[in-house]
Amino acid sequence: MEPHVADEHRHLGRVFLRPKRARICRADLAHQAFGVRKKMRYITKKISGRDVSLFSAFEEQKTLSILFHSDRDARAVLHLRRDGEEEAKAYEMKWKGREGRNDLFVCEIMTEKGLWFGEINGFCFRLLIYDKDFTTPDRFKGGILYHIFVDRFSRSGKVKSASYGREIADWYACPEYPEKEGGPLANDTFFGGDLWGIAEKLDYIASLGADTVYLSPIFASPSNHKYDTADYEHVDERFGGDRALTHLIEKAHSKGIRILLDGVFNHCGSDSRYFDQRGQYADAGAAQSKNSPYHSWFTFSQYPTHYDCWWGIGILPKLNQNEPSCREYFLGEGGIVPRYLQKGIDGWRLDVADELSDSFLSELRARAKTVNPDSLILGEVWEDASDKIAYGTRKQYLWGHELDAVMNYPLREEIIAFVMSGNAQRFAQSTAALYSHYPKCVSDCNMNFLSTHDTIRILTLLGGERGEGMSNGEKAIFRLSDEQRQKAIERLKLAYVILFTMPGIPCLFYGDEAGLEGFSDPFNRVTYPWGREDRELIEFVRRLGKLRKGLSDFKAGEYRIVYASGGMLVYRRGKRTIAVNLSCRSRVLRFKGKKRERLSGADCLSEYWLHPGQAAVL
Repeated sequence: MEPHVADEHRHLGRVFLRPKRARICRADLAHQAFGVRKKMRYITKKISGRDVSLFSAFEEQKTLSILFHSDRDARAVLHLRRDGEEEAKAYEMKWKGREGRNDLFVCEIMTEKGLWFGEINGFCFRLLIYDKDFTTPDRFKGGILYHIFVDRFSRSGKVKSASYGREIADWYACPEYPEKEGGPLANDTFFGGDLWGIAEKLDYIASLGADTVYLSPIFASPSNHKYDTADYEHVDERFGGDRALTHLIEKAHSKGIRILLDGVFNHCGSDSRYFDQRGQYADAGAAQSKNSPYHSWFTFSQYPTHYDCWWGIGILPKLNQNEPSCREYFLGEGGIVPRYLQKGIDGWRLDVADELSDSFLSELRARAKTVNPDSLILGEVWEDASDKIAYGTRKQYLWGHELDAVMNYPLREEIIAFVMSGNAQRFAQSTAALYSHYPKCVSDCNMNFLSTHDTIRILTLLGGERGEGMSNGEKAIFRLSDEQRQKAIERLKLAYVILFTMPGIPCLFYGDEAGLEGFSDPFNRVTYPWGREDRELIEFVRRLGKLRKGLSDFKAGEYRIVYASGGMLVYRRGKRTIAVNLSCRSRVLRFKGKKRERLSGADCLSEYWLHPGQAAVL
């Protein structure tokens, strides 16, 4: 259980709420977001006299004061146990006197790097202590990501032919799909999207406020998704080859846009030059000869037909990252990771980071930062990354020597749950806990999103559809009804307001802003609807992008819940107040002086009325 936080009213400033017929007073706001009562047991924390109770991640070598407030304990003992150790250290806490009806006990500790579990008289909490030199790249903070599945975004027409695959002439056709859910799919059909085409659309991307383009894998591969890499040293011919990447980087940088590549380093393709299952390469791969220089990169249980692969998928043989020559190929001087940074990319998104060893991640980060200290190392992690256990090992993602940030799947779940259910208290409690677990420099760089190539398109989801009980043929032709779509768009706008104002970097999955629908893979990987866009939705996103880029509070401003009850949510980022009303009543935000509501542009004096289904940024 996380420590409850008291005295939240100190952070309210001058914002009050009341429904049309009733005033909600300051005392009510003080504890409502976290369900804290005035008389109870709880923990607070201080560093150098500053209240840091909302956080549980701290730098090493800091004096941390842990304060235990209790209305029922005559003494208090703090037990601290480092993760992985059985014995806990016991600290007798000092009684410091009375505080209202509570006794106050204090203990000071010097923070030591690692994950710690604490307990005071049955009250449990945890601490993540990270490297004192841990920083994340400032240039990404306050920005916006645009995630592109390359084959489906923009067809330049410059790639005239390719040596493999089948082309689909109709840009608006449905992607090929298996007859049955989970059935085999070759993934060898192409719509013709390429890097040249992305370069041609950079002005559109920039108009959304996006300053970083995150590309799905681009290296040579026989599939349209390219998570089965055949050759890391070259960009796929269908995407325009190496020249197209160079052109895209140069043109993007000239417009102030960064490029983030998808690094698939846990596995490669069975038809790669490294594994070479079908004997296609002049230099024998691991499956063709035990004398191959790549043989030790893979683990065979019965050569050459039985080998370790990702999730049992035969076309994705697993790379042995700890084998010296394999690691050198990716991380050594001139290796794949530094090579593309030297070519000008601005960072890596690491596919299935849970599968990569701590030593591999640590070395990858060190090598990347040597080439470009401002590069971003972003990991695909689906859960809370602060205490993640993968394959029996507690991961050290956020200790300061591995990742800069992660994909924020937990936040996605909370945003969707809130706009669908209106449960503001759940959102407040869950997000407060999530952000307390992460170092602030991580939270400011996390990739926040509503859709990816691995999820149902957000508009479909917010329309109340998950495809349950549907055949693939039915999914291929399904579209939300007009009523469903209108409701989904209303929800999506509120979700975008939250996404663009929470700590971290909001990420748009190409086409979501244009109204694309689709169930999970392959139906979410449809082409961008050029000429058929939802222009009104695009303009709404553009306004949010402009708002975000124009206010420094959304770069690194602290996140604090002000109020959360029923369907009414109010939180702060720095000096800005964000409110979302999913209740059935109109509410009023009251304050001193004059403010501008940034979504509508309305100037208001002393108060702003927020009606059901509306959001405000003040």
